[in-house]
Amino acid sequence: MTFLLLAPPALVALGLVVHRHTAPAPRALLWTALVLVVAGAERLLSPEPPLLRMVGTVVCAFLVVKVMVGEEEKRDGMEPLPPARWLAFATLWIGMRPRLFAAPRRGPVAGVRDLAVRGAAGLLVGVLLVAASRLSGPVSDAVLGTGLLLVFHFGSCTLLAAAWRARGVRCDAIVREPWRSRSLGEFWSRRWNLAYFEMCTILLYRPLAGRVGRGASVMLVFLFSGLLHEMAISLPVRAGYGLPTLYFAAHGLGVLAEEALARRGRPIRGLAGRAWALFWILAPLPVLFHAPFVAGVLRPLVPF
Repeated sequence: MTFLLLAPPALVALGLVVHRHTAPAPRALLWTALVLVVAGAERLLSPEPPLLRMVGTVVCAFLVVKVMVGEEEKRDGMEPLPPARWLAFATLWIGMRPRLFAAPRRGPVAGVRDLAVRGAAGLLVGVLLVAASRLSGPVSDAVLGTGLLLVFHFGSCTLLAAAWRARGVRCDAIVREPWRSRSLGEFWSRRWNLAYFEMCTILLYRPLAGRVGRGASVMLVFLFSGLLHEMAISLPVRAGYGLPTLYFAAHGLGVLAEEALARRGRPIRGLAGRAWALFWILAPLPVLFHAPFVAGVLRPLVPF
């Protein structure tokens, strides 16, 4: 527990020092720091229950990644953010685009009310589903997982975006009607957890696409996503290793298959596209959120 109290503030302070330095830090150093911080967090949190191990490891990795995207944006010409704006970006926003905080406008940005209403609705429905999940039955874990996604992704994060828009920062919801996805590519790049998409684009796809080609870059992004989900899902419960990576590898192959069909003039469209995306997103979810994670992390989130 002491680690959870001391490590995040220390990483935020160190991140501010790194960010304020004019020259970007070397990529190799930053990636090494990410690996060492995750390994150190796992080691120091080993006596704690899985839920605390997950929270501690994810928070520490999140703060290091904030530094990493900031350094990449500096390589692309962004000036270091003033300290207060850097701290706001690093600790009070889930997204990975520091440029949003570089020059906030005076007064609110349009869309505050819409985001606030959507966020409040998502939060309310999510809380109701979480409460309903405590009823006995074979679908209760699915209801619990859906409720938690609504509370965080659709509710809390959307309300936070509304709050930042009210202060002149052009933040937006990180989920945008994912049920409208007509392909896996659209789901991952335009609909679902756009903070994650921003991170992967800045840290991996943009630096690698010109060197190894689009196809290899796409697969590396999905494999990296798999590894990060191993850290958040399998590592805390010390079980299910490889399953999250399998889920994301399959999605990477699915995206490449969509693009190959489109190049040959046979794109997956309409209802078939929606069915294709929906199947690959939902059918393998038990592979991603495997049973040890559900038992060790999800259920303890709601002790009542």
